Amino acid sequence: MSTPQDATTTPPAARVPVLIGLLGVAVYLAMGVVSSVQVLRHQEPDHDLFWLSRFKMFTTLRPQHMALQAAVLREQVWAPVALEVVLPNRWQEGPGYDRPAFWRDARRLTALAEHTCSETGAEAVRLSVLRWEKTLAAVEQPTRSAEHRDLLEVPCAP
Repeated sequence: MSTPQDATTTPPAARVPVLIGLLGVAVYLAMGVVSSVQVLRHQEPDHDLFWLSRFKMFTTLRPQHMALQAAVLREQVWAPVALEVVLPNRWQEGPGYDRPAFWRDARRLTALAEHTCSETGAEAVRLSVLRWEKTLAAVEQPTRSAEHRDLLEVPCAP
């Protein structure tokens, strides 16, 4: 009588190739870490084979907090506007416009400013970014050493 074989067990003939494949992936990821460290030290990486490990979404932590802010011009006075009210948050991670890739793109910023114009009925919209250093090992993140930079000012169509 034969014993039943578990269907989820890797067949004996495939164990060695699977093990070699896993070892290859581990070596690739380890070399990618070395390549990323070279890039962080502003050195040229040894090989460009490890570009996937240098993809910024997975390897770069920002040393500071950033927040996009908006202000509208009404009767010659600039008043702050909560972008969360104009564009409600639809993502679990937070609003898409708070990402640096968003506010570094002039087309996206212009579209956001024009949408804010139409939603608020203002004379002009100013978008700016506020940056402040992260406080490590702390829940509270005070805005000490904050840096404010204007990104875009758009007049609204009447």
